[in-house]
Amino acid sequence: MIKINLIPEELKKTKAAEPQFLSAISFLKSAFLKKAKFVLFGLIAFHLVLVLAALFSVLSLGGITKKFQGLQPQIAEAKKLSAEAAVLEGNVKSMKRLAEKRFLWARPLSQVSGLTTSRIWIRRLFIQTSAAGPQSKETLTALNIEGCVASKYGDEMGLVAKFIKAMQDNKELSGNFTEIRLGPTDKGIAGKLPVMNFKVSCYLKKDLL
Repeated sequence: MIKINLIPEELKKTKAAEPQFLSAISFLKSAFLKKAKFVLFGLIAFHLVLVLAALFSVLSLGGITKKFQGLQPQIAEAKKLSAEAAVLEGNVKSMKRLAEKRFLWARPLSQVSGLTTSRIWIRRLFIQTSAAGPQSKETLTALNIEGCVASKYGDEMGLVAKFIKAMQDNKELSGNFTEIRLGPTDKGIAGKLPVMNFKVSCYLKKDLL
């Protein structure tokens, strides 16, 4: 049986080209989808990396904060030790300056010892630096005399007062100080003998430091 195709030549070409055109579109779709999937997977992976990095940062910050809070007692203790070290350093510097001028002190210290009576004993001599006031940056340096006094007559305070007055009346000795001040006193025992412990602070003049 003979078939006669009466379709014009232009339409024949169009019909023949359609499968090729559709094949090209299908290929482009396939290529685009592959690239789109690759890009999508890449974005998802990048997002996961960012989430994990943020989570790690939060956990790290929490750990650091916890460690810092745990170190607070040590930090407070370090500050306390630093303040004590500063005071000790000031005392050491004062003693060093006095040691450098020891030829000035040989006689005054000998005079202090010579002013004691038979009932007064000097136990310790030391230099101490302290603040001039609660809000003052100025410091005061004092030669401290610690000792004890015994009397069966109960006139221990009178004996200490005489000792301080004797130092004040000695112009050569008192000329080194701006003030000679009686500090705290308390009762104690020396051997089996009841005594009164005392402290006298002699504040040094600035030109001696």
